[in-house]
Amino acid sequence: MARCAAIRSIAPAVSAALASGTRDLVGALVDDAGKSFDLTADFDAMADFEKTGLTGRLGGGFTDLCMAKLGYAWMDLASNLLPGHSGRLGDFIYDGPATGGHGVVLVEAKATCASSVTATDVKGTAERGYRNQVDPYVGSTSIPGVGTIFQGYAVCLGAAPGVAGGFGHVVETAVATVPGGSGGGGGSSAAATLVGGRLAISNYRAVSNLINAPVLFAHLEQLLGRSASIAGHEQQRFLRLKVGDQWFLTGSAPSFDHWPSPGTVPPFMLDEAVAEPLLNQISLIVRQGRRPWDGLPTFLLPTTPESFGPDATGRFPFVRFPDGLAYVVGKIDAVSSRVWTPLEGLGPPVS
Repeated sequence: MARCAAIRSIAPAVSAALASGTRDLVGALVDDAGKSFDLTADFDAMADFEKTGLTGRLGGGFTDLCMAKLGYAWMDLASNLLPGHSGRLGDFIYDGPATGGHGVVLVEAKATCASSVTATDVKGTAERGYRNQVDPYVGSTSIPGVGTIFQGYAVCLGAAPGVAGGFGHVVETAVATVPGGSGGGGGSSAAATLVGGRLAISNYRAVSNLINAPVLFAHLEQLLGRSASIAGHEQQRFLRLKVGDQWFLTGSAPSFDHWPSPGTVPPFMLDEAVAEPLLNQISLIVRQGRRPWDGLPTFLLPTTPESFGPDATGRFPFVRFPDGLAYVVGKIDAVSSRVWTPLEGLGPPVS
């Protein structure tokens, strides 16, 4: 849900407030004692406009989880990539290993939370969403610098407040319209994948927002043509944190030079295995003096195995998406730092 909020073209402070408020609200209204999605009866006590807003955010978050499980890594709003497009348009554009390099997919996110909701209702909502907001664009719409929409999905989450067990339904293109494509996605791959520069930068602009990296955020805004020129000598310092056997980066103020405590480290981090090639490719673009209207080059980026459950030991150290964004809840085992300079790239670890 935080990813879906951060992908919008709003200030980092607003995005952070939305993520924080939604996290607390979901924590209070979703019963996580079992394995199903269970809304508590308190949901019905909220005002209608509050229920509507939260239902939409739940639909976006559920859809993003489904797409990650299907092997898609990078996302942006369809309205950002197809501005002024006439007609009803799905919510998100995704790319990732599951596309097989054939193009991108258009996805509509739906949700319905009501006391009378049934599996049939959820299925019908997803089917209408696909028919009206996705299918008209599949195979017929191309996004410059991103790719052709060759496949589509509509995902719907349903839940009845106070009733155990939610519903989910996914509708997808039956047969991809590009030869060699398939109607289903695969799992995440560790191999590097080509992704359009516009989509990659939009995706990691949102990630930089969540991991508290304002210098990186400002440069990505500039590359998207949304801000004025920025000095190339500014530095973005990252804390480098080890959780289990994984290293993550998260934004840090220049004066932050002590061992982090749980209250001083943002929970959102970026897997170092993705951050290093990403930041070095961004620095190459900055050194070349590329402007938004010159066109952005294709990125070659790895994807990480998605992790939404406990590890082999039963621990739950972090939630991680294929693009490397992680929500860390486990113990920090080691700490160092790294500095990214827009003109020079990501520096070595410093203890």
